[in-house]
Amino acid sequence: MVSNPIEDDRIEWVPLFTEEVSLVVPKKHPLAAKESVSLIETKDEMFILSEKGQNFRTTEDQLFEKAGFTPKIAFEGEDLSIILQLVK
Repeated sequence: MVSNPIEDDRIEWVPLFTEEVSLVVPKKHPLAAKESVSLIETKDEMFILSEKGQNFRTTEDQLFEKAGFTPKIAFEGEDLSIILQLVK
């Protein structure tokens, strides 16, 4: 079992389940009032992402590629508590 698809013609990728991915913003941010957000709506925002090499970073990179833009990265980290403090 792996967390991200393996691109290889000799391998069949079969998802076991899907996860919801959330955007975390400060309470007073304009996007905070929305019930859902399309990733393309965030293209002009600064992002705090997982560090390169972390499993979820691969997912983040794939999501941005699928949305059609390269994120502006303000910080890369692995500690969720630090990331949440930076968002505040």
